[in-house]
Amino acid sequence: MANDDIKRAAYKYAGDVNRNRKSGIEPYSVVDFMEGAKWRVNGVWHDAKEEPKYDKYFLYENVVHAYHVDGIYPSEDEPFVWDDYVKDMGLLKWAYIKDLIPNTEE
Repeated sequence: MANDDIKRAAYKYAGDVNRNRKSGIEPYSVVDFMEGAKWRVNGVWHDAKEEPKYDKYFLYENVVHAYHVDGIYPSEDEPFVWDDYVKDMGLLKWAYIKDLIPNTEE
């Protein structure tokens, strides 16, 4: 979602929730909505220092700002070393795929 889309949604939200409240608090509602949207988008990302759980798919961004999907499935024959993977892939940050899917619960 682009910042302009978030801003439009924030103003719509502020108008809707503040319709029956005293005037003057709409700007606070806009800022709160926008901060919440930013938190939702950015809050699912993990630093490269944190290793994801095995058998879970994740999306990662690398040093050339390309995105890739992967999962860690270690074998007993060859030990998996997260730090080596981070270095080899140029990994900057990652997020579980399940955390990127919109929550449709009411």
